[in-house]
Amino acid sequence: MITYIAKKGNEVCSIEPEATVFEALQKLDEKNVGTLLVLHEDKVAGIISERDYIRKIILKNRSSIGTSITDIMTKDVC
Repeated sequence: MITYIAKKGNEVCSIEPEATVFEALQKLDEKNVGTLLVLHEDKVAGIISERDYIRKIILKNRSSIGTSITDIMTKDVC
């Protein structure tokens, strides 16, 4: 397990709240991760995950291209 974590590295992947859900999906794929921190002026505004995408886009038959991250991100991050 430690070897796997070491391979993943310690980079924190993030995206701006103005981005679309589609852009977030592209970044999730590019970075091979399941979540992104949503940062606004270097402060955590929320988090977006594959789970958010499934529950709030796919299951509700919404478009990822025209939907903002702020519409589906989890805002209450400890």
